[in-house]
Amino acid sequence: MPIDKSWITEMFSKATVVSGADCNEVYFSNAQDFLSCLAVFTIKQRPCCPQETSSSGWLFRGHWDATWTMLPLAHRSNQPFKEFGFDLSNHNTVSDSDYWQMIMKAEIFLLENFQTLANTFSLPCDFSPRIFDELAQMRDDSRNRLYNDWEFFPKSKWYPILAKAQHHRIPTRLLDFSDDGLLAAYFAASKIWNDPPDSEKTDGKLCVWAFHQNDLNDLHREPDLDRQSKNWLKVPAISQLGSNLASQRGCLVLHEGANNFYETNGRWPDFFQDGEAGSNGDRKKRFFKLTLDHVNAKEALRILETKQICPVAVYPSLDNVSATLKYRHWLRN
Repeated sequence: MPIDKSWITEMFSKATVVSGADCNEVYFSNAQDFLSCLAVFTIKQRPCCPQETSSSGWLFRGHWDATWTMLPLAHRSNQPFKEFGFDLSNHNTVSDSDYWQMIMKAEIFLLENFQTLANTFSLPCDFSPRIFDELAQMRDDSRNRLYNDWEFFPKSKWYPILAKAQHHRIPTRLLDFSDDGLLAAYFAASKIWNDPPDSEKTDGKLCVWAFHQNDLNDLHREPDLDRQSKNWLKVPAISQLGSNLASQRGCLVLHEGANNFYETNGRWPDFFQDGEAGSNGDRKKRFFKLTLDHVNAKEALRILETKQICPVAVYPSLDNVSATLKYRHWLRN
C-alpha cells in the first residue's frame, strides 16, 4: 500500500519527518502527540485497495531503544540463555554451523524444561506428551551430535507451547507484535518501570514500529520447511481468554530458514531488513518508525494508564494487580 506521512505532520505540527532515514521515520517531541498519532494510525493510514489484498491490518512493535535491531530474544547477542544455565559466549571459537546448533540445543532444552516444570505443578502450558517425547529425543540427539532435521525447528505443532513460553519470558525464535499501537508504546516505554537502573538515561529515543501486513509478501505463505527460505512466517494466532497473548492482542512471526541463514551469513535474520521484498520495492520502505525521547517516556506511561494500559492489563494475574498498585504510585511521583 502507498506510504503517506503527510497526514502526520498536518495533524501534529511538532512532528518531524526524519530525512535520510532508511524507513518512514517520524520524530515526536512530546508524548501526547506520539500517542495520539498511534491512536488514529489505523484510521488515517488506510489501504487504498483493500479488496486486492490477501489480509488486512497493521502490526506494531515497541522498542525502548530506537537503534535496536528487530531480532527475537533467542537470537540477540546479549546472552539471553545464560541466566538459564547456557553460556554461549564462546561464539568466536566455533564455526557458524556449530554455533547455530548450540543455540538450537539451548532452545530445545529450555522448551522441554518449561513443559516439564509447568506440568509438574499442574500449570496450563499446552503440554503434549508427543511433543515432549520429540523434544526429549532431540535433546538426546544433541548429546550425540546428531542434528537430523534441526534446520526445520520449530515444527508447526509446537507453536502453542512456543507461544506460551515466549509470553512467559522464555527466549524463543518467535518475534511478537501487537495490532494495537498503544500497547506497543507501553512496551517501548515501560522499561523505565521494569528495569530502572539501566533505563533512567534520557539521552536516547524509544520507538514504535508499524507495518501493514499486506506490504510484506513473505507473511502470506504456508510453511514449506525449506531450509533455504528467506521468508518470515506469520504463526497462527494461539490466543486463549485471559492469556498474555490475548491481552496484548499479539501476533507472532518466525523466520523459516533462520538456521541456514545464520550458517550462510554469520548472523541471524532481522525482520526489518531480511526477507522477501515488499510488493512495492525496498523492504525497509514498508515500515513506519515513530520515535520519542526517553525523557518523555514516563509521561507517555501516565497517559496510557488513563486508558487502562498498565501491568495487569498486559500481563493479567493477581500478582500484577499488586504490581499495578505500586506502578500507579510510581507514576504519581
